[in-house]
Amino acid sequence: MSVELGTEAYSNSDLNNGKLLNNLEGCEVHDFIAGTEEHEGTALMVVELPTGEGLGVQVSMNPDGVHIPVYDILDYEEKVISDETKSRVLELLSEDCPIRIDCVGQYNIMDAESARVLFILEQAHEKFAIDLHLHDDGGTDFFEIEL
Repeated sequence: MSVELGTEAYSNSDLNNGKLLNNLEGCEVHDFIAGTEEHEGTALMVVELPTGEGLGVQVSMNPDGVHIPVYDILDYEEKVISDETKSRVLELLSEDCPIRIDCVGQYNIMDAESARVLFILEQAHEKFAIDLHLHDDGGTDFFEIEL
């Protein structure tokens, strides 16, 4: 369940990423934007926060700069996904927005080398998962963005 955290909370290092990520559950994704050369292998997922503000969240993208890897949901309750990766064209995914963030799955968060965070997205009653982009230290970046 989302609480009323706005963009100021995402720029405040006093809050842990788990709370910030859980705040995104139920929010709408308005767009996906390919990463710049500096952020190769990522895309920016544009999310509307419960406060109505826009937030950019880095998600993993294929190195081709065109596709986002997606995963089928095998067990929704346990947040188990398929090992098999499918790809969706970033531009087509953007055209299908808004897409709702159904829930966030966080795995091995205390171990930077094996940490993984998934967004389970719902689009027209179809659910699929995408990876949050994590840095080598297990952290991530959030960006204030206009909707």
